[in-house]
Amino acid sequence: MRSWRTVLVVGVCSFLFLPPAAWAQSSIGGVARDASGAVLPGVTVEAASPALIEQVRVAVTDGQGVYLIVDLRPGPYTVTFTLAGFSTFVRDGMELRAEFAATVDAVMALGTIEETITVTGEAPLVDIRSIRGQVQFSEEVLQSVPGTGRLAMMQNFIPGTNLRRATDRSVGGLNERPQTNWSLHGAPTSRPVVDGMNYQLARLSQGVVVYNNAAIQEVVVELSGIGADRDTGGLQLNMIMKEGSNSFSGSAAFTYVGPSLESSNISDDLLARGLNPDRVGSIKKFRDTNFALGGPIVRDKLWFFGSAREG
Repeated sequence: MRSWRTVLVVGVCSFLFLPPAAWAQSSIGGVARDASGAVLPGVTVEAASPALIEQVRVAVTDGQGVYLIVDLRPGPYTVTFTLAGFSTFVRDGMELRAEFAATVDAVMALGTIEETITVTGEAPLVDIRSIRGQVQFSEEVLQSVPGTGRLAMMQNFIPGTNLRRATDRSVGGLNERPQTNWSLHGAPTSRPVVDGMNYQLARLSQGVVVYNNAAIQEVVVELSGIGADRDTGGLQLNMIMKEGSNSFSGSAAFTYVGPSLESSNISDDLLARGLNPDRVGSIKKFRDTNFALGGPIVRDKLWFFGSAREG
């Protein structure tokens, strides 16, 4: 009983003293110019998104026309540039991913304050600020791959990754033990982090930790150019957890398989060739239940999100 209390206290303290930068590592930056190409200082830049609890983050371009908005949560964003005497410039329909440095520049034309230029449907954003090689798995991708979002299935979609041990094989994602025990080109085993924080430093006992995929919004697999904020080299997994929002939403899932649902492909030909049916493995039971719920306590002030998994 005492050990569980100790783990609870350490977990709570870890979240209380978690540095703000660990919660979200995405950013939006760029340069504001006029139609002649000259830089524009003093431009007000607003990044608005339902993923932000305050809804809008604001920055102002410096003397070189440069701005940077940091610590942004992944989600849809609209970036608005305003300056007296110039038309308002809006970049709409932008999807910001986790651990991504998006470059959004603006070319502002002379005009009245009522005029607005909206840019949509541009080419996908490219991170030109970071040398870190990574593969991003959005929530939609995680749910569409076999295994309904289980981390054990992700290594099948990244070239050069292998399970650490032969006993870690996972067919259909049923074996949860190897969910993060895979490496890239023989490098050290992957080290999972949650919102940029290595939670394993606070673990008081050894064991298998099974993550709740219903609580994960995105997973970023870092392949190369690992930053100094990681305490080991090799492949890294950064799990970005879900948060509440101004709207109530949730999910629930139940998975079960057992011997009664298992078919057999043992034929008379295989038996004649010496197959011993008593040596053929069988699924005893697999059950997985999880649910998640989030929403507002006070709109634009306080949100909640909770999720639980049993299997």
